[in-house]
Amino acid sequence: MTMTKREKVLVAIVLVLVVFCLYFLAYLNPKLSELRALNLDIENKAVDATNVQMQEQIIASIDRSIATNEKKIDALNTGISTGFDQPALLVYLEQTINEHGTKTSLVFSDLMRVGQFDVCSATIAMTSSYEKLKALLAAFGESPYFIKVVSLKAELDTERIAQVTAQTDTVEGAAPAPSVNEPLNVKMDIQIYTQPGSVGAAVYDFAEGYQYGGDIFS
Repeated sequence: MTMTKREKVLVAIVLVLVVFCLYFLAYLNPKLSELRALNLDIENKAVDATNVQMQEQIIASIDRSIATNEKKIDALNTGISTGFDQPALLVYLEQTINEHGTKTSLVFSDLMRVGQFDVCSATIAMTSSYEKLKALLAAFGESPYFIKVVSLKAELDTERIAQVTAQTDTVEGAAPAPSVNEPLNVKMDIQIYTQPGSVGAAVYDFAEGYQYGGDIFS
């Protein structure tokens, strides 16, 4: 059978298309799929790299915060005494409380361990005034002991105020105006923190080291 020139051209075109289709299906399409997979993998790795950089920045920031906090902890630890020097602590509390008021009672609870510190709790009852109470809290903040005020309750001493008012009325005929020096009944719960360990050879600058009762935990 003899094909015309036009038929030969059509057959050639068909053969070219068949070869291209076979090439596309057998070689080009798998390569294109592989290229798409590689591009997707590159994008995912780029995202992972960005996440890693962010995590490294976060870790570096956390490390800096930890280092700063460790310095603060070291600074605080240097301000916390080691071991309970009971006579000195009793003398300090007696003198400091009575310097800013009149102590009614001072009661200690058992020594206990809180975290890495030994903690002694105490309840203070006293009469004072607003200004003297502020001064007492400031003194605790500057004391050689690490003292934490857990609770504080202050009420006007109504009986004493009534007595003063009655005396003033009798003498002058007029009641005084309330002031920050009005007598207060104060109840305060505190905690004294120390680092575990021995006090060592204590040197006292007061005459009678045990004048306030010796062992505060007995």
